[in-house]
Amino acid sequence: MTTVESRDPATWLFNRATPGIAQEWFSRNYQRILDTLGMAWIRDNALVLNAPFETWTKDVKDRYTEAQVNMTKTGPTMPPEGSELWNLYQEYTNSDAGKADFNGSKLALYRHSRVLTDTNLTLEVSSYDWHRMRVLGMGLRDGRLPQGLPFNGREFPNTEGYRDTILPRRTAEGYVFDSYPNNLVIHVAITTSDGKLIVTQKPPDADYYPNGFATTIEEQMHGVRDESPFDTLRRSVNKVGGEELKLTLIPEHSRIAAMILEPDVSAIGFIMTARVAESSEEINAGSLGADRAEFDPSYIRAVSLDNPAQIMSLINRSDLHGTSGLRTFSAYVDYHGYEDGLSSLYPYRNAA
Repeated sequence: MTTVESRDPATWLFNRATPGIAQEWFSRNYQRILDTLGMAWIRDNALVLNAPFETWTKDVKDRYTEAQVNMTKTGPTMPPEGSELWNLYQEYTNSDAGKADFNGSKLALYRHSRVLTDTNLTLEVSSYDWHRMRVLGMGLRDGRLPQGLPFNGREFPNTEGYRDTILPRRTAEGYVFDSYPNNLVIHVAITTSDGKLIVTQKPPDADYYPNGFATTIEEQMHGVRDESPFDTLRRSVNKVGGEELKLTLIPEHSRIAAMILEPDVSAIGFIMTARVAESSEEINAGSLGADRAEFDPSYIRAVSLDNPAQIMSLINRSDLHGTSGLRTFSAYVDYHGYEDGLSSLYPYRNAA
């Protein structure tokens, strides 16, 4: 019999932050999160900004399709002149390393609609160049930028903390980021035609989560080429010229499952699920795309979506990429339906 607890994922699946930066950030900002969002669903390194989980039943789960996402772009934007971020930006862009390290235009989120009450997901974004994204991520990682407010008696460098200014404020039109996160990224769980979830692994020299396992890919949105997260998905997964995987997407099975905030890298992510026409036995190292260096080519596996114990064991792995637990859950309930998916996972919630 389905218990009340098994029907409420926040009680056993969420509110589990990865120890370290993410856990400290969630603890420090917990009340502010509740005041802004009215809930605080946390999984690993991600704060769930918006998701239809509580109402994600069979009749409404398809509302995050491409036709229901409206994105407008402005820009480009730059760091405020004279700020710590500006100074680091100037230092990096004028260095030999910065001049050799450029990866195109990126996007940052300024405003999004309250998708739990709106039919469509409305996004307002601004473009900026790669160096702004790079210096913020590296500056936080390397301690060059202040992290946040005092916490548990420990003083951070000052109160102008970049991680503590990335929460949105709620307005009648939606949520607005006054000091908005660094970049927009898609996080995609990819399933196969024979009902399996593709698991990949990061190489040992990856900037983030070296040797970490992922379900399945991540890709930054492009400031010029992408008019929607679904454009980014098509660039990333395409039989001809796919940047991440050379596989055949089935368009009607691509959807956005949730929006998340990643305080460890100051990013907004779209948790997406997608299905490809290939079976698990057709996917191997030869399926890797142009950005194959982002993967360990010796490890591409498939986990059955009909094996809840194996799925929950994957979600609970300590060496999983920071948002892959949430992606795995999204793919599983997309495949089984929300109620049946939660009920079948619950008995294995402590699987290791």
